[in-house]
Formats: sequence, structure tokens, C-alpha cells
Amino acid sequence: MPVSLGKSWKNKFLGYHLKYFQSKMILHEKNIFAICKNPSTSILKRLNTDSFWEDLKSLSPKKEVVEKYHDIWKKVKPLAHLNARNLLSLLQDQVLPLERTYQQALKSFEDERISVDASDYLPSHWFYPQLNQNISKIRENQTRLASLKAIIYEGLLWRSQAHSLLKAPRNVDDIVGAVCMSINSLDLLKSPFEIKTPYSSTLDDDKRLTIYDYLEKSTLNKDNLHTTVLGPIPKQGYTAFKSNEKVQNDLKQIKKIHKKTFNNLINDGPEESFFPPWFNQMIPRSVKKAWKNAILATKDMFSDLGLLSPLLKLWNYRYIAFLALTLLSYHFLILAIQPVASVLLGPTIFGLLDSSLFYSFALAPLWALGWNLLNTFKQIVINYFVSWKKEEIYESLDTLVLTQEFMANHLSQVIIDIPHFDIKELTQQANFHFNQLARMKKKLDRFYFGEKFLCRGNVSKNIELILEKIQDQKKQLQLHLKQVTNHIALRIGDDIEQLEKSASKHELIQIIPLKQLENLKNFVTTFGDELSINKFEQNANPIYKWMNKIERCSMAQKPADDPFAQPWGSRVVRKDNLRGWEIILKGYISKGPKQDAALQINKLLDGKIHPSMPQLQELVRELGIGDKAGLFLSKVQDHIFKTLDSVNPQNSRLVSKQHQDLICSWYQQHKEEIQQAERTVKQLFSTKQDDHLVAALNKLGDVGLCNIYRLLDGADIHSYLSNNNEDVNHRKNLARQYFENYKGETSRAIRFLRFISHNNRKELLPELAKKRVTWLLEHLGQGVSPSKPFDETDTELFHNYRLIQTSEKFNFTSFVMKSKQFNNPWDQNVESFLDSCRRNGFDSGKLANSYKKRNLRVKPFILHQHEHIKNNAISCKLEADKLSSTSFNFQKGGIDVKC
Repeated sequence: MPVSLGKSWKNKFLGYHLKYFQSKMILHEKNIFAICKNPSTSILKRLNTDSFWEDLKSLSPKKEVVEKYHDIWKKVKPLAHLNARNLLSLLQDQVLPLERTYQQALKSFEDERISVDASDYLPSHWFYPQLNQNISKIRENQTRLASLKAIIYEGLLWRSQAHSLLKAPRNVDDIVGAVCMSINSLDLLKSPFEIKTPYSSTLDDDKRLTIYDYLEKSTLNKDNLHTTVLGPIPKQGYTAFKSNEKVQNDLKQIKKIHKKTFNNLINDGPEESFFPPWFNQMIPRSVKKAWKNAILATKDMFSDLGLLSPLLKLWNYRYIAFLALTLLSYHFLILAIQPVASVLLGPTIFGLLDSSLFYSFALAPLWALGWNLLNTFKQIVINYFVSWKKEEIYESLDTLVLTQEFMANHLSQVIIDIPHFDIKELTQQANFHFNQLARMKKKLDRFYFGEKFLCRGNVSKNIELILEKIQDQKKQLQLHLKQVTNHIALRIGDDIEQLEKSASKHELIQIIPLKQLENLKNFVTTFGDELSINKFEQNANPIYKWMNKIERCSMAQKPADDPFAQPWGSRVVRKDNLRGWEIILKGYISKGPKQDAALQINKLLDGKIHPSMPQLQELVRELGIGDKAGLFLSKVQDHIFKTLDSVNPQNSRLVSKQHQDLICSWYQQHKEEIQQAERTVKQLFSTKQDDHLVAALNKLGDVGLCNIYRLLDGADIHSYLSNNNEDVNHRKNLARQYFENYKGETSRAIRFLRFISHNNRKELLPELAKKRVTWLLEHLGQGVSPSKPFDETDTELFHNYRLIQTSEKFNFTSFVMKSKQFNNPWDQNVESFLDSCRRNGFDSGKLANSYKKRNLRVKPFILHQHEHIKNNAISCKLEADKLSSTSFNFQKGGIDVKC
């Protein structure tokens, strides 16, 4: 950690700019100390103890692994409590500015030492020790700061690898958790580390690029640096707002202005010259440059000869030499002119001339010294009263440099990782720099009584220059932020596009978290123009994309032979697409009436709800899409019309007037056929005898039933459209009574499920399957062939996906195993039935194998018994035949009787 320079009364006699440097260094040093102060948590205390690592090495059979983890911990230990965002903030906001301040302060202190050494009025031996001490401490702090930078770079490098150690997403930077998990994986600790979740996740892809730029310029080992830091970033091509050369040129330009203005203010004072200012202005610049080069060459020559220091000391006594020279010149001049002047002018006038020459010429060095002292004192007084304004100028110059660095580091490149980018921090930093520029402008515009008079000249010119630069930089900052907002507004819709493309995945999650979306919206609203705000609203609002892609929520189904040419139902709903949009709407719309309305309409598109027309209009109004509400409603109505079927005929009342006319026209065209279909259905349901019903269904066939379905489905749609549901409800009641009396005698009963409401079909289907299986088992060999007990409709019934989804209510294998026929002694018909179940795919063979194993010993006995009974029956028949062919003669009363 850097050490403070300390306080001394001698520093009060130094330049005011040095005091500004000292206060600035102290501020940065305090901030660094506060940030780097390590909190005393239990995990960090445990990892920081040497005994812990020694015990771990003694317990582990692989000491090199423990040594590897120990080396990692040594590298991240000093700043282990900081995440990647904190480390970058420490580096950019404190360490690098302090490093630059040290360089400026070191040069200024060295210049001050030369100035004190050449001063005519201050004893240099008073200030040499303090100046040398300050210079040595600054150099020591530079070394310390370089070590701190190396620690920060090492910490950033390891935080870039934390996600691979934790096997977590690439934005995870919890290096403490990574070390703890690695130690826990050794299974050596009685009390493993409790790793806090969720992990620290502040390392977005943009921070990775920044880290790579810093590490590439550092002295760290650069082996695998690119793979470690930039490897996890997906390859995406985005053009930067500014080229690197342009960014560096802008930064160099502002630093050049800073240096020039700073030196101009430091050197603002009376210039000692033998010539008046107007004469100095007349001297050509080339002559001044040649004279300056000659002086420097002379200094170098005397310095090489070792005479520079003595000559400088002699130069401090130049006014005494000048005074001796003028006195001697005055003395010899008076002696020379006295004989002649006394005769020509007279004694009185000569005495007056003598006095004038003494006080003017002989004492000229004293007058010059006094004038310089007076000017110096005047400048000291002016510097004292102007020092506060100069400090404001120094602070303004630093603000300009920091703002330019902020634009270079954060606003010159596009944002790559929008979902995880810390846009909230960028918003805070941008507001901070705007406030700093406004505060500096307010300070520079403010003058106390008499201060403006004292600041005239050089200081006033610099203030005007800086105020102009502040205005320019404010415009640049606004322009950079607008570029970023436009980029975000254009990019924000890409993630929704990617989501919609992969909408069929069950594990689909939103790419941009809702909180991040709100932060992005706040950033664009704060710094963007009207165009970017509107673009963001369109791209970030999924309702507009949803509205434009409602056609994708259904797909054209294979055209069937439709003798009735129904104008609706040409498309089928894509439930996977609607499921994806449900996730998008939940993730990208804040909770409230707007999200609820969007989710309800999504359910309507899926046919899960059946609102009235006023309710639908209210839902569309709550979406808040303004004048596009009519277009959205027409698209919803078009989707409903194209996907109308027997599942949701209620939604026919929501279609547009044009579609209503098409439905009514179709109904009038096929009205007689619909009436005939209704009479046929009533006759089927009214048939009391089972064999008659089976015969009627078989006679009607599947094609006839399908035609009846189409006609009655159209009639249902028209009934809901005209609010006349009596026929629909009567048909549903007949179907419900039929299934209550159904015993399983025919498989075609599944066709009547179309007359049951969609919500009740799922519950009725398992009962229908149970009754059908029971009836087949009870009638094996009695009208049901054991080898071919199932027809095509049975296959359709038992392979129905809705029946398979209700496995907790009906499972073919489990139900047959629990039947009476399966648990009775072996029967040839039952075994043939189970083999047929396997052939038709209702069972994997488990039923037949289990039945055969169950009756392994019983089957031979029953077969032998059946064979014995069969043989007895044959022998009895032979005996009967033999007896019937034998003649017996009886005589009774002389009559022969033949038996």
C-alpha cells in the first residue's frame, strides 16, 4: 500500500500546485486503503492460516495438488474479497490516476528543487531535505503501486478462470468459491467449506476484453492469455464506434492541453529581463530559440566542467557585483568630469548632477533589486488570492482527462455482452461525469469580490479555454452516449429473434433478465434521443414482434378431401411456438396488466380460453400499442378463423364480420345435410340394443362418421356465432348418456368422443379404454377371436396420445395384469390374447412372458387334463357307435324284436 508523504511546515512555502498534488495523492491513497481493506470472514480467515494448508498437505496423498491450490490462493489472497468489477474499478478509478499523479508530482517536485536552488530570496538548504524526502517517498510509492498493480492483474487473470473451476457460466468470477470447491473435491476436510450461492457473476464479455487489454501490456506471463481470458467469449463481429488510432489521438490531445495549461499556470509570474516587454516582442522567434539553445548548451558545458553549481551560487550575489560596478563607474566618472563640469556648470549645478548620478546610476542595482522584490511580493499576494481559482483549474483539467479516458474506455467500443453488461454502473459513471463537468463549469464561472480583477491576463485566458473545452467535451460525451443507445436499441431485438427461433425447447429461458432490460431502458431513456428511444421501445417490446409474427403461430395442415369445402380451419396451431412466446412475454414485459393481457391473448391463440368480443377488445387495449390496436385485433381474428376446429368452436364469435359472413354462407349452403346428420346421430344414440348399435356403426363406417363430424362441427361453429347452443348442448347430453351406458361392446364408440366437450374427453378416455379391454377379455372365444381381438379402431384407441398421457389413470399392462382372466388358471384364449397385445404394440411382451411364467407348471397339467377328457370323449363315442351297430333278438309272444 502507498504511504503518505507526511506534513511539514516547510511545505507551506512550496508552490500551490504541489499542495494540490499532495491533497490529490492523499485522497487516492485513502480510497485505495478503504477498498483493499480485507473483511474478516470465516472462510477468508481459514484460508489465510498457514496451519490449515499444512494440515491439508499432511492429509492429502497428492501433495502437489494441494500445493497447486495453495499457490492459486497466494496469488489472489490480498484482494480475494473483491470481484472482477471491483478490481477493475480500483484499477481504473484509483490506481492508474494515482500513478499518473505520482509522475506529475515527481516532475513538479524536481522542478521545485531547481527553482529553490536558483532562488534569490529563499535559502535552499532549508528546503532541500524536505523536497528530497518527498521525492524519495513518491518514488517508493511508485514501486509499491507497481506491486499493487501486479496483484490486481493476477487477480483479474484468475477471476477470468473461476467459471471453469466452478463449471459455471462464463460471467462467474467467484474465485474464493472456486478455491473452496476445489479443496472440497479432495474429500479431506471434516467440515467442508460452505460455498455461498449464487456465485458472484460480474465478469461480462466486455470486461473480459478490458482485462485482456490491460494484461497484454503488463509483465505477466502471456502464455495462453488469449485462450484464458477471451476463449469463453462467443465469436461475434461488431464494428467499433471509433478506431483505436482516433481514440488514442483524442486522448493525447486532451493530455497535451492539460500539460500545456498546467505549465502555463505554474510559470505564471514576473519574468526577469533586462529589456522591456515591447522589446522582447520585437525579437524574432528564431533568435529567441537560438538564444535559448545557446544558454542550454552553456549550462551543459559548465555542468560537464563542474562549474555550474559554483556559478549558480555566484549568480545569487550578482546584485552586489552590479552595485560595486556601478559605484566604481560612478566614482571614476565623477573624477573625470569634475574639473570641466564644475567650471562650465558651476558648483551648485554640478552638486545636483553628482547627486542625480549617485541615486540613479550608482544605486541602480538596488533600485532593480527593490523593483523585483516588489513585483515578487505582488505576485506572491496575487498567487495567494488566485490559488483557489488555480486549484479549480487544476481540478477541471483532471476532470477533462478523466472524462476523455471514460469515453475511450467505455464508449468507444460496442457493447458485446448486452445481457450481462453492467449498464447500471455505466449509467452512474456517465451521470457522474456530466455532473463533474457541470460542477467545474459552475466553479470556473463563479468569481468572488475582486477575484476576477486578480485573475485577469493569463489565468483568465486559461479559464476561457477550459470552459470552451468543457462545452466541447460535454457534446462529445452526449454524442458517444447516443451512439451507445442507438447500438443497444438496434441490438436488443436480436435476442428476442434468437429466442423465437428456438421457441420449441422446453428448457428455454429468457436471454436478457427482466431487471437488465429495465436498466437498459433507463439508460436509453436518459441518454438517447427520440429516435433511439422509439427504436428501443419497438425492439425491446416483444408485442410488436409478436404482432408481426402471429402467422408463425400456426402452420398450414395437409389438405384433406373435404366434400363440404369449409372456409375455416385451414391451419393448425403451433403449440411449441406459442409456448416460446409465453416465455418471451413473461421475460420481457414487466408484471402488471400489460403482461397479463398479453398472456391471456397468447392462451386465446392456443385455444385455451374463450372470451367474449368486449373482453378481447379490452385485452388488446391493455397492451398499450396505441393506433396499432386495430391491426393487432384483425391479426388475432384472422388466426382464430384459420385455426377454428371442434376443440374451440366458441371462438367463432370473435372472428371479423367478413369471416362471419363466410360461416353463415357455408351453413345455409349445407343446412339440409346438417339436419340429416343430426337425425342420424340421434338415431345412433337412441338405439337400445348393443348389437343393433354395432351394426349401425359398422354400416355407417369411418367415412360416414367423418362427414357427420365435419357437418356438425360447422353447425357448432355457426351455433356459437349466432348464440344458439341448444342443438350443441342436446347432442352433448346424448353423448354423455351413451357413454354412461357403454360397456365396451364396440371400439367405434371412440368416434362419439367428438360430441363430448374437449375438457371432459381427457377424463372419459381412460374409462372408455378400461371398459373396452374388460369386454374383450370377457368375450374371448365368444364372438371375439383370441388371435385377432383388435380392429383398427382399437389400435387407434390404445395408441391415442391423450390416453398415453393419462398413464396414472390407465396403463394397459397394469390393467390387464389386474384383470380376473389374467389371474385365473391358464387359458389358451387368454394367452393368444396377450400375444396379440404384443403384436399390436400395446405391450412390450411383459404380459405374455409374465403369464407364461405364472402358468409354467399349471399349463402341462391342464393340457394333459384336456387331452384325457378329449380321449375319454372319443372312446365314449366309439362305444356308442359300436353299441348302435350290434343286433339283439328277443322273442316275446312269438314275435322277433330287433334292438
